[in-house]
Amino acid sequence: MLRSPAVQSLMQKCLNAYTRCVHNKMGHMTTNNDIEELTSLMKHARSAFLFMGSTSEYQGLMNIVKTSKKCKKDVYPRLWQAIQN
Repeated sequence: MLRSPAVQSLMQKCLNAYTRCVHNKMGHMTTNNDIEELTSLMKHARSAFLFMGSTSEYQGLMNIVKTSKKCKKDVYPRLWQAIQN
């Protein structure tokens, strides 16, 4: 069931939506609450990407977050630590 073309297409669209949402959230981070929302979003995105076997795509998303000018130096370590727990 999970390997049918229709399900694969739907799941890929979900992964793309996670990516767009992360980009959007990073563009509007101003408070600690925004950072917590990004952390929660990345945790859910991690689960979705790993479920689909898209580990490299998730690592790419993490690299985008890490190298983003909007992601201050203290944000990425907090994000990484929260995702690992």
